[in-house]
Amino acid sequence: MALPLANLATQIPVFNPSGTGGPSAIDLIKSLSEHKHLFRAIESQPKAGVYESFGEEWSLCLSYLESEVHRCAREASAFLDDKARGGGRGEMETELHDDLAQVMLPLFDFLEKHARGMHCSSRLARTPTPSTLFMNYFRAHLKAFDGNTRGPNGEDTTIYGPEGTPVPPRFRARDHDDLNPIEWLLIHRLMDPFIQLVCRPIRLLANRLIGKRRRSSDVDQKAVNATVISVIARMVVCMLASLSLAAAIGVLDNIGSQKNRIIVMTVFAQVIASSVQFLGQESTPMYLLIIS
Repeated sequence: MALPLANLATQIPVFNPSGTGGPSAIDLIKSLSEHKHLFRAIESQPKAGVYESFGEEWSLCLSYLESEVHRCAREASAFLDDKARGGGRGEMETELHDDLAQVMLPLFDFLEKHARGMHCSSRLARTPTPSTLFMNYFRAHLKAFDGNTRGPNGEDTTIYGPEGTPVPPRFRARDHDDLNPIEWLLIHRLMDPFIQLVCRPIRLLANRLIGKRRRSSDVDQKAVNATVISVIARMVVCMLASLSLAAAIGVLDNIGSQKNRIIVMTVFAQVIASSVQFLGQESTPMYLLIIS
């Protein structure tokens, strides 16, 4: 006895495009809409743009493309061998040319896709992970709206880890930190204590005086303008260069022996050259300007 079409239709499994446990279309739309504040923050602080590198997925796709390349290569080789042994005799020139194109062009397409995938995955693999500072900046924005458990991509926010923990290796920074050692020290070692002990109490006191209440969507921004950090780093480099030069002059003035002066000058030259390397390449012109 044939089943009614209505009952038969209910037995057909329904395909879920979002996958098991993945966000639905409406969840993704809500996440993209609710995280507009994060997109605006990334526009002002590009280093806070944190994205997944999808290393496992790239490997999966590249392996599939390799399989397709091998398949097309075998088909092309078999076609060429067959036609070269006389299998193409009697065929019209246009038909033979079309058959050749139907075999070779898919091989080229998959080779091109594989090369493009290798290039993109290689660039992503070389992209540095976000700094802890900007990863926490990103995490703080994710918590700006109470009750929102999905990130801007619709996935659960737990994939980013709690604030203060190391950066998961799967994430990459859209605009990585190009910092010299002084800037790195200021941002990653001195900025947080300064914000915790100085900036935050002053901000809270100012908000109380003007009667401003902190909203749940307000984010305690820990990022400082890169220009300010760069200026402070240059000031530190100038002070170190001046102190090194002053120390060398002071020591040489107190040495009477010419032989000892040559030895001390050699030592100070090595010290100054080494300090320039530790302070980054950008400090070299400034050092040369000060000590010349």
